[in-house]
Amino acid sequence: MYARLSRRDGAHTVDRFATVLNTQCPRFNSPLHSVGTEAVDAFSVSCAGAENNLIYPPFSQAERVLAKFLTDGATATIILPVWTGHEW
Repeated sequence: MYARLSRRDGAHTVDRFATVLNTQCPRFNSPLHSVGTEAVDAFSVSCAGAENNLIYPPFSQAERVLAKFLTDGATATIILPVWTGHEW
């Protein structure tokens, strides 16, 4: 899936909700400090500028993620589930 998204959206520069075990980019933010993480908590850093962010957040954070990236004016690929049976 990541390769297809990268072809469509361009190379991603930072994976914002990852761990050292599942990151798709050399640079990543993780929920807890781990080896190699660039920042703890993607909500604590600016995601704007020249970054092409890859976002696969916990579903419970979807609304907060959308608000942050709209506020930051960031470029991002945000992966969220499609639940047609869920009442929004």
